[in-house]
Parts: sequence; C-alpha cells; structure tokens
Amino acid sequence: MSTTITSVLAVSFMPHGMCYLWKPGLVLLHAISNGAIAIAYLSIPAALLYFVYKREDAPFLKVFLLFAAFIILCGIGHLFDVWTLWHPNYWTSGVERAGTAIVSVYTALQIVKLLPQFLSLKTPEQLEAINRELQQEIAVRNAAETTLKQLNAELGTRTAELSQTNEQLQVTLSELRNTQAQLIQSEKMSSLGRMVAGVAHEINNPINFIHGNLTYAAEYLNNLLELTYLYQAEFPQPTPILAAKLEEIEIEFIRKDLLQLLNSMANGTHRVRDIVRSLRTFANLDEAQIKSIDVHKALDSALLMVQNRLAATHYRDAIALIKEYGQLPRVECYPKNLNQVFLEILDNAVDALNELAQKQPSTAPTLSIGTQCQGDWVSIRIRNNGVSISPSIRSQLFDPFFTTKPVGKGVGLGLTTSYQIVVRQHGGHIECDSEVGGETEFKISIPIAIADRRSS
Repeated sequence: MSTTITSVLAVSFMPHGMCYLWKPGLVLLHAISNGAIAIAYLSIPAALLYFVYKREDAPFLKVFLLFAAFIILCGIGHLFDVWTLWHPNYWTSGVERAGTAIVSVYTALQIVKLLPQFLSLKTPEQLEAINRELQQEIAVRNAAETTLKQLNAELGTRTAELSQTNEQLQVTLSELRNTQAQLIQSEKMSSLGRMVAGVAHEINNPINFIHGNLTYAAEYLNNLLELTYLYQAEFPQPTPILAAKLEEIEIEFIRKDLLQLLNSMANGTHRVRDIVRSLRTFANLDEAQIKSIDVHKALDSALLMVQNRLAATHYRDAIALIKEYGQLPRVECYPKNLNQVFLEILDNAVDALNELAQKQPSTAPTLSIGTQCQGDWVSIRIRNNGVSISPSIRSQLFDPFFTTKPVGKGVGLGLTTSYQIVVRQHGGHIECDSEVGGETEFKISIPIAIADRRSS
C-alpha cells in the first residue's frame, strides 16, 4: 500500500513544459489561460453557493450544489494543468480528473432525471399570462374586500342604530309602565279619596246636627231637673203612686248621671268631628293641587286610615305608636299625593309587623314616626321592627309591578307610585334601610318649597 502511494506521489515523469520545448511564450500562454479559467471556474461556484444560501426556497437546490462541485473540480483541474507545466504530478492530476468525471457523470444523471421537471417550467410568456390572471384575481379580491368592508361598516352602523333604537324603546317601555302604574294607583287613590270624602260628608251632616243640638238638649234637661227640684221643694210628700215611680226610675241617679251622659255625648261628637276632619284632610278633594300644609296633620290623617290595623289581634299585641315630631315649617307639596305616600308606607309597615308577629309572637310590635327640618328640606322617617327586607329585594322595591305579597294582596304599584311622587313630582328622595333581624326604616326627604316656585 505504501509502495503504491509512493509510486503515485513519486515524480518520475517529465514536466508538461518540456512538451512545449520550454518555449517561454507557449508555456506562459498555457499557464495564464489555465489560471484564468481556474479563477473563473472557482468564482462561479461561489456565486452559486451564495445564491443557495440566500434562496433556500429555490427549486432544484441539489442540482445547484452538484454544479458548484463540478465547476470547482474543473477549476482545480486547470490549476493542475498549470502545476504540471513544471511539476510532473500526473497521478495526482489524474485522481482529481477522475473525481471530476464522477461528479460530472452524477450531475448529468441528475439532470436527465430532473429533465421532465425542467421542461414543465413555465415560459416567460406563460408566467406573464399567469401573472396577469393573478393580478386580475387580486383586483377582484380587493374589490370584494372593499365591498365587504363597506358592508361591515354599514352593518356596524345599522347595529348601532338598532341598539340605540332598542335602548330608546326600553326607556319608552319603562316610562310607559311607570306611567301606567302611576295612573292605576292614582285612579285607585282618587276613587278611595272620593269614597272617603263621601263618607266624611255623610257623617259630617248628622254629627253636626247632633253636636249642635246637644247644647239645647243640655239646657232643656237642666230646666227639667230644676223643675223636679222645685216640685220636690213645693210638694215634699208625693202621692204613693208618684213616690213609687220616683223610686222605680231612680230619680237621684238620673240627676247625677244625666249631665255626665251629655258630656260624654259631646266628647263623642267632638271625636267624630275630628275623625271627619282627618278624613277630609286625607282626601284633600276641596284643596288646591299645590298647597302649603302641616306635614304632621297629614301624617295623623294617614295614621287614622290605618288606626284599626294598629289594634291588638288574636296573634299579637296592639302596635305601639311612637311619634317623634320635630319643629317643621309648612311645606309646599301636592297634599293628596303626599298622603298617598304616607298611607302606602304605613300600610306596608303594619304588614311587616303582622308577618313577624305570626313568626315571633313574643316580639312587641312598634311603629315609630319621626320628622326633622334640615335647612331647606324636611325629612320623615317611618320605622318598624317587623320583618326585615333583604338587599336583593331592597334593590327592586321601587320597580313597577314588583311585590313580595301573595297573589291578591298587592300588584306592586304602591311603592313605585310613591317613588314617582316623592322623586319626580316633589324633587325629593325616598330611601329604604333595613337590617337583618333589626328595624326597617323608610326615609322621605322633600324640599320645603317645590322647585318651580323656589325659582320664581
């Protein structure tokens, strides 16, 4: 093996230049020509390798690499041609040329194998036609995209308009429901007011007749009593029949009790007249729509309407009423509507007390009413220790048609109408505060003067 390598590397041949008789011009011509070819061959693979490096996505990369290897070997072969002009290393040159032959044959085979693919490549005219088709398709797609964007914009605008219209409809629906609730409740209270006013009127006439005649009746009875005293003084010994009758009717007891009876009747008529006056105050049918009123009298008239509900029942004691009235000026308001608010809250308070009494009979029911003046505002607090109101229910208290009462006990309009009256009609506030297991308080705050009158 070593002998073979030595024989290959041994210099036992004459240099190629001797074939050219060492003529300087001829030797130099071959040397320069082969050198220039070698340089050109070696620069071409560099360009090919740079192209492959930059365009990894280019097709037939393997062919490019094979061409690069083939050209490099060809360049080296020309360098050997220059070398062998002076150094007869023909074995080495032959080995290099054998490698060049192998690579060139392999490259040729690969080219033959890939020839169908080469032939399938588009011509410039075909590529230009395809490019035109692509440009047209791109234009069509761009137009479609522009149209789609316009449609999306129109759809967005339409959606926004529909959303705005829907919100307006929701607001309108809510206002209609509130108006309907207020109209229903107002009609209900108007009917109640007319009924109360009619009852008060019917009671007022006969009670005034009785009250007015009690004075004359007392005078007449005093005269008759004086006559009996005078008769006994003139005739101290009555006949047996008269004496029996006097003993039978207990004349002495009649003389003592008759005046007390008349006084009790007078007090009763006074009480009935006060009740009639309170009923007329509650109805307010004979008053202007906006009026300056005494809030305490309005509260008392509303209390009168629920007075019978405060009495003791078979499942609870009488409801203790606590009044904590402060010093209030007269307040400008809609008296009839404000009485409606007071009555609604008082009625709900009694319902809460009754419900708790059925669950906890040992609890002493209490209803407290307090008033206070705060600058240009007055506040009315109505508090009870009945069943508390949960936060989830408190958030819906003033919504139309919301109620926690059983079917037939309420339609959920009272507090909604109360809210409308206090907030929208009087420009005030109404709040509910309830502690679990504690007291529930409704606070009503209204200005002393209605806004439009204050501004004037």
